[in-house]
Amino acid sequence: MYTKKELRAICRTKRENIVNKGEKSRKIAEKILSLPQVKNAETLFVFYPLAEEVNLLSVAEYGWLEGKRVAFPLCEDKDGRMSFRLVSSLSELADGHFGTKEPSFEAPEILPENAVIFLPALAVDKKGYRLGYGKGYYDRYLAKYAEFKPFTVGVIYRELLFDEIPHDEYDIPCDTVVCDGGR
Repeated sequence: MYTKKELRAICRTKRENIVNKGEKSRKIAEKILSLPQVKNAETLFVFYPLAEEVNLLSVAEYGWLEGKRVAFPLCEDKDGRMSFRLVSSLSELADGHFGTKEPSFEAPEILPENAVIFLPALAVDKKGYRLGYGKGYYDRYLAKYAEFKPFTVGVIYRELLFDEIPHDEYDIPCDTVVCDGGR
């Protein structure tokens, strides 16, 4: 089995070569919108995609149209502290850390009560363990707010869904995984 560092390099290259990312993202979003947890959630925690990541901005748009609260992550520092901030449109996001767009510190912070949190990843395994970028932002956040029991969804292209990936004791598996192919 590969180390996390080795697997990150392999997955980055593999992800760069995936074709039809827009269509695959659309299929993933359709599956997400059919989840009862999404339909029943008061709040959707969506990430702004990097160029190669699954794009779930249509899920945020759905949330706003349905009167749900929609929040995006704000990386508060480079030590892994992150919060989610309520926004009412994509225009409220600005260039942030790591090449993504983020809400401002002035946007209201929101806790993950009756929430679905979508988790970005380089890879996910069939047990729900994610291979992130190595900074631990999401695992720290989920551990900090575990008492709220948010429903977590790992989103990934089918090509990056593995039977098993290395994980540590602090890695928190997703409640479900959604990809563009079968699970």
